[in-house]
Amino acid sequence: WDSVRGIRQFHLGGGLGSDDGLFRFKKRFNKNGFLPYVIGRTIFDREKYDLLRSIRSKSDPEFDPDNGFMIQYRG
Repeated sequence: WDSVRGIRQFHLGGGLGSDDGLFRFKKRFNKNGFLPYVIGRTIFDREKYDLLRSIRSKSDPEFDPDNGFMIQYRG
């Protein structure tokens, strides 16, 4: 709780699926169940984003740029 900024909730995110260890660990912090959330997919600096994807493509021959992940330059 941050009364200065009015923050009443903090979303820790999930895991890779609804039943993996990371998801179960984070779920223990919320005794009230699931919370609604929205994931943004806006790329604010396309030039930098494309540069990072290019670096990843050159260093990882198995990299699939159409993998569906939001942050594609992370592996």
